[in-house]
Amino acid sequence: MPPILIAFFILLGGALAPPLVKGLDPRPDVITHSHFGKPAPQAYRTWTSVPWVAEARRDTKVCEVTYFAQATRGRIVRLLAGGAEQELDSAWSITRTLRPGEARAIAFEFRDPVGGAQLACQVQTVTCLSPSTAVTEVVEEGWCSPKSRVPSSKFSKPRFVGLSSAMTMFDPAVGGAFVDVEFKVAGDVGEDWYCPRIDVDWPDGTRTMRESDCPPFESRDPGQRFSWRFNHGFPSGEWPVKACISKSGKVLACEAVTVRVVGG
Repeated sequence: MPPILIAFFILLGGALAPPLVKGLDPRPDVITHSHFGKPAPQAYRTWTSVPWVAEARRDTKVCEVTYFAQATRGRIVRLLAGGAEQELDSAWSITRTLRPGEARAIAFEFRDPVGGAQLACQVQTVTCLSPSTAVTEVVEEGWCSPKSRVPSSKFSKPRFVGLSSAMTMFDPAVGGAFVDVEFKVAGDVGEDWYCPRIDVDWPDGTRTMRESDCPPFESRDPGQRFSWRFNHGFPSGEWPVKACISKSGKVLACEAVTVRVVGG
């Protein structure tokens, strides 16, 4: 075909083609990254295992309710819930037994680990009822204050804390689930807590030990933190995991977390 005819048909196609939508990039090689399901940089969320109203079990005559709190992994925060205070970098849960007619409200206060300023505060309330009861009692664990409060001086003392996923789904392919369990030393670490050994007892009867070679305390890195993360397989159910840290044969602290594998 002569070049002049090729140019004519190209111009004709451009004139007859529908106009581009404004703002639409016509290039086919543009790559877009979806953010669906990704939490906000500083999102805080709380929820419960049953929504708002729970029905008392016929055998025990009580309600077992689990309260959950979650923060993004972008930063570690301090969590106050049910009288307990700890570091939170993922999810945490607390279980309460409610009597028929009892409504229990738990306040989850998220704090900045430096200075103690309140970042967010949410209240979750669940009522336990049976066919013959009504709400007769309201129990509150903590409250949301509009004012920021500074934590007590014990905040800087070393603490041994444990973290695990609040809930993990059963995987039929492995007959259970592999769950991350983390233990760490938080707060200001002195020479007596410097470079400890950790022993972890798993529900299947096995034990894991880790011990590190560290430089002398005088030449340490002031920003060094001691944390241990394990990935272990669990069958369906609730399983306690206990860990202890020690130094020179002396146990410094022990901590236990509960792993929940749902399904199966």
